[in-house]
Amino acid sequence: MEAETEKSGEDQSVRGNMLVDRWRRGMLPAGLSVPLTVLSWGYAAALAARRGLYQVGVLQSRSLPSPVISVGNLTVGGTGKTPFSLWLAEALGRRGKKVVILTRGYGSRGAAGREPFRAQDVSGNLASIAQIGDEPLLLARRLPHVPVVVDKNRYRGGIWARKEWGVDFFILDDGFQHLALRRCLDLVLVDGLNPFGNGCLFPRGILREPIGALRRAHGILVTRANLSDRLPQLRSSLKSLCPEVPLFEVDYTADALLEIGGGPAHPLESMRESPVLAGPKITISSKTTGITASPPLPMMPAPIIARVPRQPPRPRPAGMSRLVPRCRLI
Repeated sequence: MEAETEKSGEDQSVRGNMLVDRWRRGMLPAGLSVPLTVLSWGYAAALAARRGLYQVGVLQSRSLPSPVISVGNLTVGGTGKTPFSLWLAEALGRRGKKVVILTRGYGSRGAAGREPFRAQDVSGNLASIAQIGDEPLLLARRLPHVPVVVDKNRYRGGIWARKEWGVDFFILDDGFQHLALRRCLDLVLVDGLNPFGNGCLFPRGILREPIGALRRAHGILVTRANLSDRLPQLRSSLKSLCPEVPLFEVDYTADALLEIGGGPAHPLESMRESPVLAGPKITISSKTTGITASPPLPMMPAPIIARVPRQPPRPRPAGMSRLVPRCRLI
């Protein structure tokens, strides 16, 4: 009986994942498309009203006492923000900069949200995934010397962090739509495999804002570019839409297998001869090693621009794709 219940749960999970995948690619049945389209009209109206309130000053954007670099996206779901934030924090740290990552902590149910909360205490103990969410936990595990501050009120979290540690740069995780906080640099990541879904706003599609919102970015980074079979078309579309916005291409490398709730990381190199079965509590950690910009961009602080020497790829394990980290200005 238990086996049947477990099998039923697995089947429901698979069907749910398939439905989400179809939704992300804009391939929902007509019976769902119509009501979701109506809901997306309401979402668009609310979005326009909110931006209008900021433009006329009814809602205020506040500034933190140190520069803020926002790493965000235009769509619901993953675009590689976490590995890019990891790389950016490490790049600034190598230049002697004190960095704090500000994140909302999606999925958190603990103290985070009611008051600022550091994902890792001074003794190195990590908060639980229930307290801070999975992405802040991953950031804290990979960046033990960088405070990862979880708070729905990012301004409050930033002020608290500044008093606690002193800060040269704030990295605002998932910050493109967070209008309550001013930033000196807006970096927007676009998934090279599925850039905009069906082009519709949420919930009919995966867009959190109209595609034209990319024009207010200071830099657009196309992630997973090495896996995309429509990169030339995407490149052309983005250059046509945002001719003044610098465009980058980013490749990621698979780095390790992680258990979301904790436990050690398992480097892929140590598992080359081992079969791997991925489950719901296992994720693939990836990393970005550098950005190459030539010539350097005047609106980007120098610490963000790093040149990484090309290295020959390592032998690829059988049956596994090699993702080579690379980012270049185009």
